[in-house]
Amino acid sequence: MTTAAAAHADELPRELRVGCVRYLNSRPLIHGHEARVTFQHPATLADELAAGRLDVGLVPTFELLRQPANYRVVDDVAIACRGRVYSVFLAYRGHLADVRRIWLDPASRTSVNLLRVLLAEFHGYQPQYAPLPPASDAPPLAAPAPGEGVLLIGDQAIAFRTQQTQTAAGCRFFDLGEQWQLATGLPFVFAAWLVRAGVPRAPLVADALRAWRQAGSDRREAIIAAAEATGQYPEGFPEFYLTRCIRYRLGADEKKAIAEYARLLHAHGLIDAVPAQLSWL
Repeated sequence: MTTAAAAHADELPRELRVGCVRYLNSRPLIHGHEARVTFQHPATLADELAAGRLDVGLVPTFELLRQPANYRVVDDVAIACRGRVYSVFLAYRGHLADVRRIWLDPASRTSVNLLRVLLAEFHGYQPQYAPLPPASDAPPLAAPAPGEGVLLIGDQAIAFRTQQTQTAAGCRFFDLGEQWQLATGLPFVFAAWLVRAGVPRAPLVADALRAWRQAGSDRREAIIAAAEATGQYPEGFPEFYLTRCIRYRLGADEKKAIAEYARLLHAHGLIDAVPAQLSWL
């Protein structure tokens, strides 16, 4: 980090348009800066960034691999996991081999395509995929029928999995982070800060976002206490989730995981090409 950047490491240019996911897992990355941020679901953030309505976004990894020339990636910051992620899973009843139709959370792109890769590459399954209907018309979410499953992400997934009701009763959970590590031995990166190509002072932006992450790490206990105070989660869950499930660093192993994800996406026809090189900040 340059001396000038270090002096104002937690500051972004005021005119910069920043977007972030609205989930619990993002709070340590934007703590204290919420007023600067527009919150959306991951797929919407990807669309807004691609359309030029945002300058920076905590965006699904799939968007980066689909259009690598359009973005620069902030190094050493991510929403990632090494093993169980808990909040990204396929819920189903019975046996995985019997699942013939999967309902997909429309908020997701990285996870949708990760599920496709995991089932096709490592299990030899090619189920039918369909978008999950709106919540008011979504019986698959209420109770996946035999032969069906539902892919959920984020806070909606947490609620489904932690609420001990008939909704989740009898469901099995195919945790995508856990399954990816079992198959590849690698962590998985669900989202990263992407900066649109052409955004000025991009290295300063990257320094600021790394400083935001560090500040969130330093304030972890306060973030956990605030999440507990909402009453939205079972007692003790925010500490478990934010310290044992979600990882916020993007290092050498995470970069290997992104490269392997890109290779498998291309092998299964989900992206046009494997990026020859990513542009890191």
